[in-house]
Amino acid sequence: ALSWLVPENLRDRSDNLEGPVTLLRLQMHAETTLESPFFDMASTQLQVVLSCHPDPIPAGHVLVLVAPSGFRFLPGSFRRGTGLEHAEQPRVEALRLRSNLTLASAVSSTGGELLSSLVLTLGAALAPGAPGALAVAVETPPTP
Repeated sequence: ALSWLVPENLRDRSDNLEGPVTLLRLQMHAETTLESPFFDMASTQLQVVLSCHPDPIPAGHVLVLVAPSGFRFLPGSFRRGTGLEHAEQPRVEALRLRSNLTLASAVSSTGGELLSSLVLTLGAALAPGAPGALAVAVETPPTP
């Protein structure tokens, strides 16, 4: 059923982030919400609830959430929720999105759009189907 879940079929990848490639599916739950989904919000709360399938995400693995263009994660605003209680304090950093859908460190690369990312190291495994929750403040893009 998951025969497509092989390295050749990956549509994106991350350079310069240590750790093994983990092939699984992350499912965002309906409880994932943006408190105020409007332009020009200096700080609004993003609630994320996700789960993984078909395998667990082992402790020590890194989860990278990348904000859409124009959005920015706010440093120091991360809150752990159910399933992610043992996660380390994440880093907020800029990553470059290149034309081939590769994410790379903004410090060591050039070209491509800069996107805000939340880099989170799991302190305990996340079991398949078990929800992992987090909250973080984001800045929304300016009114076009």
